[in-house]
Amino acid sequence: EESGAACSRASQENINEVIANGKTAYGGYDFTMDDLLIQTENIEGWVIESQDNLTVALDTKLDEELVSEGIAREFVSKVQNIRKERDMDVNDRVRISFLADKELSSIISGQKKYISEQTMAESVNEAAADKMNGSEELNINGRNCRVSVEKVG
Repeated sequence: EESGAACSRASQENINEVIANGKTAYGGYDFTMDDLLIQTENIEGWVIESQDNLTVALDTKLDEELVSEGIAREFVSKVQNIRKERDMDVNDRVRISFLADKELSSIISGQKKYISEQTMAESVNEAAADKMNGSEELNINGRNCRVSVEKVG
């Protein structure tokens, strides 16, 4: 009982030592792995893995910036598929028009530079519904979006 209480306050150094060497000293007592119960608990929103003396913790919570980057990557992937389906050359410059709900439109507009660089687009602009001739309905991470990809020149 008493040794259990002492170990609960043992430092990470003591824990690492007993894992590496099979024994450690704490509070005037010697402890082996048989004397200890070492438990790890995941923290909500984190993935934690341990092996030997190494523990890695990853924060898996998505902030707005990460969500926006993910949507931009998905948008680029869909545009590249349209380019491929239309037999466009990888070096062809394009003009991209899109129509989406307010939130998705805001994200795409905020990621114009990245989208333009990845798709060789001279422009990435929101367009009115009546200007979306030849557009395709896309699903961007569960959200509907109309996209038109036109070759320039």
